[in-house]
Amino acid sequence: MARSAVEGAIETSKSIGVDATAAAAAVAVEAAYDVSDAAGDAVREAATGTIMGVRVTVSTAVGGKKE
Repeated sequence: MARSAVEGAIETSKSIGVDATAAAAAVAVEAAYDVSDAAGDAVREAATGTIMGVRVTVSTAVGGKKE
C-alpha cells in the first residue's frame, strides 16, 4: 500500500512538475507509526529505495517508536 502511494506521487509529480515523492513516503510512514512500531518499520522499508526509477528516502526524523 505504501509503495503504491509513492508510485502515485511519482506519477503526479511527473505531470505537475513538483516532487511530491518524499512527502508521500513521509506521510505513509507517519500514519503507519500511529498504528504500531512494527507497521511503521514495515512501511518505512517498503517506501524506501528505488521506485519506478526514482530514489526515495524517508528522513530518520519521520515517524519513530511509539512510547
